[in-house]
Amino acid sequence: MTRFTSVALLGLFALLATEPAYAQQGSRRVGIGAALGDVSDVLLQLEVDQVTAPVILIPIQVTDGFRLEPEIDFFRSSVKELGPGASDDEASVNSVNGVEVGIGVFPQTRQENFRLYYGVRVGYTKVIQEDPLFRDTRTLTLDGFFVSPAVGGEYLFSDRFSLGAEVQLRHTSVKGDNVVEGITLPDGSPASDTIERSTTATRVLFISRFYF
Repeated sequence: MTRFTSVALLGLFALLATEPAYAQQGSRRVGIGAALGDVSDVLLQLEVDQVTAPVILIPIQVTDGFRLEPEIDFFRSSVKELGPGASDDEASVNSVNGVEVGIGVFPQTRQENFRLYYGVRVGYTKVIQEDPLFRDTRTLTLDGFFVSPAVGGEYLFSDRFSLGAEVQLRHTSVKGDNVVEGITLPDGSPASDTIERSTTATRVLFISRFYF
C-alpha cells in the first residue's frame, strides 16, 4: 500500500471519529457506504477480464443541499495463460491489482424519501500488473488520476439507511513503467519502457449507505 493511500485511509477514519460533532449541527451528518461496480474501463486495455470492485464511501451531509463523499476502492483480476501443450500446473498467471482514492462533490435535492445528487468525483489511481513471460516477469506499474461527472439517487428507508445507484462518465489517465525482469540493458538496468493509458467509459454503482 502506498504512503498516499495510507494517509487517505487515516483521513477517512478521522472523518468518522468526528461524527458526533457533525450530528450536533442540524442537517450535518456522516455515514458509511458500500458500493459495487465494474472497472472494465481500466482492465480492457490491460488484456484481462473485467472485475467487480468493492467501493467504500464516506457520505458527509454538509447541508441539506450539499454533500461531500470521500471514496476508496480496490480491484483485482487474474487470468491463467497456457502455452502450447502446457498443463494447468505449468500455467502462468497474469494478475492486476489496483486502488483508487478520491472524493465526490455533490449538490443535492430531496423529495420526501428520495434524494437526487449530481456533481463530480475526482481522485488518484494506481494499478500494478504482473505478467510472467516464460522465465521472465513483466511488471507494469501505472498511476494517475480519474475524473467522473456523476448523477445518482438514493431511497431513504429511514433517517439512517438508504439504497441507491449512481451513473458516472469516468475518465481515467495513468502513466508508468513497464519493466521486464530477467532482461538487462548494457548498463545493467532492467529492460523497461514508458506506458500511458487513457480511457473514458460509463460506470454504474449500486450503493447502500448507513448514516450515524
